[in-house]
Amino acid sequence: MKIIVKNITYIDDGINIPIQLPEELIRSPLFVEIKKRNDLSSTCIFRKEIVPTSTDFILEISSSDFVSAEILNQNEVWDINIKTKTSQLRLLKSNNEMNTRYVKNEWNDFYWKPYWTKDNYLAIFIKYVKSKSPFSIKDIYISNQLYIKVEMNEIHSQDEFFFLFNNDLFKETYRINHNIYFEIPINEFTLDKAGRFLAKGMLVTTTKANQTKIILTSEDVQFNIQNEKFNIILSIENGTLNLELTQKKKGITVIGCCATRDNFNSHFNNDYKKEYEFIQLQNQASVISLVSNPISYNSNEINKIDQWVAGQLISELNKSFFENQKYGENDYIILDFFSDVYFGVIKIDDAFITNNHWALHKTDLYQNWSSLPTYRLDTDFDIYFELWKRSIHELFKRITIAFPSSKVIVHKARFTDKYIKEDGSIVLFDNAKKVPKYNLLWSILDNYVEENFDTIPISISEEKLISTENHKWGKFNVHYDLPYYHEFLRKLRELSLS
Repeated sequence: MKIIVKNITYIDDGINIPIQLPEELIRSPLFVEIKKRNDLSSTCIFRKEIVPTSTDFILEISSSDFVSAEILNQNEVWDINIKTKTSQLRLLKSNNEMNTRYVKNEWNDFYWKPYWTKDNYLAIFIKYVKSKSPFSIKDIYISNQLYIKVEMNEIHSQDEFFFLFNNDLFKETYRINHNIYFEIPINEFTLDKAGRFLAKGMLVTTTKANQTKIILTSEDVQFNIQNEKFNIILSIENGTLNLELTQKKKGITVIGCCATRDNFNSHFNNDYKKEYEFIQLQNQASVISLVSNPISYNSNEINKIDQWVAGQLISELNKSFFENQKYGENDYIILDFFSDVYFGVIKIDDAFITNNHWALHKTDLYQNWSSLPTYRLDTDFDIYFELWKRSIHELFKRITIAFPSSKVIVHKARFTDKYIKEDGSIVLFDNAKKVPKYNLLWSILDNYVEENFDTIPISISEEKLISTENHKWGKFNVHYDLPYYHEFLRKLRELSLS
């Protein structure tokens, strides 16, 4: 069955629609319903019972009969249906050309009009009334510049429009009908020490008679947008236009040890937070452990270590590092392989845990596992390296899924065999003879990753590879003197700019 729309006529607050009905619907009660498109609720904007007495019938729709919906967007489509006892029918356009226009009277600050869908069914289109404000910011977009789309209520071909931010004027780039487009060269703005640019703004116009006018608006609106360099907020509040640019910080996640993490500690690099935001750390975990199966444990046995260390151990036991990641947060994933070189792993059934004698060994949990098989890179090279190679491929697969837009940096840290004493003298560590072997093994792991994966290396010059008794965590082979961390951050900044 088809219901054909023959014509549409307009009254001040509604429309009259002559329709042609199938004969089988004559003298049957029908219900005309208007509902928001794609709305899961059963609320009708309009509902009316009709009982046609002939195939020709005039359907009257008046906004005075509309029921306010809880939420209305600035632009919406409402579908018109006629319900019978057994079916729901749409109103189909006849072959006659029928242009539509807005109904004269507004409804709840909305214009509305009949609207033909792409399938030639009749619907209703509503649009928020813009006449209360001379202009409306419709959209913004950012690439190398900030693009602003403004819709004007009235526009004269001779007028020229400008945005004024602080003391700088930015002329319109082009216009289409009532829409005016601006390009704002944000890369030319001077940022303050906090990496921000703040400006009060206004829209101004120059008329044919060279008169300059400020155009005010009563509309409150806020846009938030970002690119690789900036977070941008453009807002209008109480008639005031505000533009705020904040230099975007690079998100950092570390899978490694303090040799990498300490570069993002204000004690070692006091200004790193101006450019970088530290997101997450998986500390001192072997790659083999990180991607193996979760391990069951009694939480009461994770004791005798501080809360932060316990949290890192629990994360490693649960293998939960990748579970709570958010796309786009991390610009750089920085890896180091200290834990594979220094600790090795314990095999627990079909899983592995890092054999960390600084953390795990102190807990009661370790007593359950102290007699289980262990593997070290220095003493079980062939077995360990095969396990590690399989694991590093799995790690990069997970990184690709969890961090699809992130760059992976390999921090080619190394053990140092010497440290600076408080009196300024330089002495060797007690384990200095082991350092060359540790560093050789570390190089093998780094080289394998460089040859097989798309990564960016960072290595620090040899003269800065030295520890100090004055280190925040005490002297150790990967607790470096301050110049090491400063060079690391400088090299990372060079990468960020490239």
